[in-house]
Amino acid sequence: MSILTKYILKKYLLHFIIVLISLQLFFVGMDFLQNSKDLPASANLQLLYLMYNSFFYVDFNFTIIFSFWLDINTCNICKE
Repeated sequence: MSILTKYILKKYLLHFIIVLISLQLFFVGMDFLQNSKDLPASANLQLLYLMYNSFFYVDFNFTIIFSFWLDINTCNICKE
């Protein structure tokens, strides 16, 4: 790979990962806050609930992530 390709991939993947992590934390955090009173007091069950929801919301978030990612990258290309 050329240096330019590595630079572009690094820049775009960094934005993709930032948007992915932020949306995952938002959706899983909101779901946990809404259902925290219904969950049992066991820490293991709460961790399993969080892990299951994070895997569930990855599929849900990919369409949103790609649209945000495209908007962010388009703005960055226009600025440069």
